[in-house]
Amino acid sequence: MRDDPSMRPSASMAMRRDVVREILKRFHMENPRIFGSVARGEDADGSDLDILVEAPLGTTLYDLAKWSLSWRRLSAAKSRC
Repeated sequence: MRDDPSMRPSASMAMRRDVVREILKRFHMENPRIFGSVARGEDADGSDLDILVEAPLGTTLYDLAKWSLSWRRLSAAKSRC
């Protein structure tokens, strides 16, 4: 999720916090947690963004795939800006 290919993921995430929350809410994902280099404050240009979410009971693999696709589309769209 990047506005600029040279932007650190933590900066991009901070700029898009509302969009991220909307996607999580739309797919009923809860308790999002960032881990890896972003969580440690060690992310750099080219780092990825690691996110872990809790899916509610009854969530199917199809539901997870739709969330994942939506997340990837957001990431791809932001990296082209």
